[in-house]
Amino acid sequence: MNVENFELSDIKVIVNYQSGREDIKDLTEDMISEEDLAKLQTEGEHQITVTYKTRIAVFTVKINPVSYKVVFYDYEGSVISEQYVYKGEVAIAPKYEDLEDYDFVGLSSEDYLNVQSNLEIRPIYERNYWIVTFVADDVTVEQVN
Repeated sequence: MNVENFELSDIKVIVNYQSGREDIKDLTEDMISEEDLAKLQTEGEHQITVTYKTRIAVFTVKINPVSYKVVFYDYEGSVISEQYVYKGEVAIAPKYEDLEDYDFVGLSSEDYLNVQSNLEIRPIYERNYWIVTFVADDVTVEQVN
């Protein structure tokens, strides 16, 4: 289970009776201690004590770290990198090059440096303008491209 992606009721308790009958119950807050409830909010493997009616059972629950999908696109909108990154970690941005007549100036977001959600990152380009100056017979003409 991922620490942020489940409800307590996602955990099922299967109760087996001597008669052979089986009940499936949602885990509820009244079945576990506050201390064990807090364990379910942190990553790792935890021993959880569950009480149902008069019965007590101990379970091992593994809570996985949360990861998010980070997608980097090229200037045409094609995917050039897709990564799954744990919450709070850094996604590795691909190297972007300048294009003909365009300079690469950055990315659409810096959120990939501290991933907290699924992200789509696009490059930002600026038109590369230049001025051509012609001087002839003391007349100056400038042309902007």
